[in-house]
Amino acid sequence: MEDLLAGALAELGLVTAWEEVIAPTLHAVGRKWASAGERYIEVEHLLSWYVSSALHRIRPAPQTLRTPPVLLACTPGEQHSLPMEALAAALGERAFPVRMFGAALPAEAAPATAAGGAAPVACGS
Repeated sequence: MEDLLAGALAELGLVTAWEEVIAPTLHAVGRKWASAGERYIEVEHLLSWYVSSALHRIRPAPQTLRTPPVLLACTPGEQHSLPMEALAAALGERAFPVRMFGAALPAEAAPATAAGGAAPVACGS
């Protein structure tokens, strides 16, 4: 699995690999899980772990932009952070500073994350 993901990322680049390979595969696994009841959840979790690991191995470009960091967080209740992790990796490749808050950031915590001059950009997944 690691080699397949690394190959797709190297050959296609992060954004294209996400749009054409990774996201469609995750959606297909999710559909299979949804149609099979509780079966196949382990496949979704295992695939998600490999994808997350591959995204975390992508090294950001040197920080040459003098901009506040982009804040990324999933909306309250959203436990699936892979789209945010992909966005964080893509922004990092383009030298944008990023602060990733992960899954299910409580709404009351969002204003505090923007403190200190950070760009008030938050996205849900």
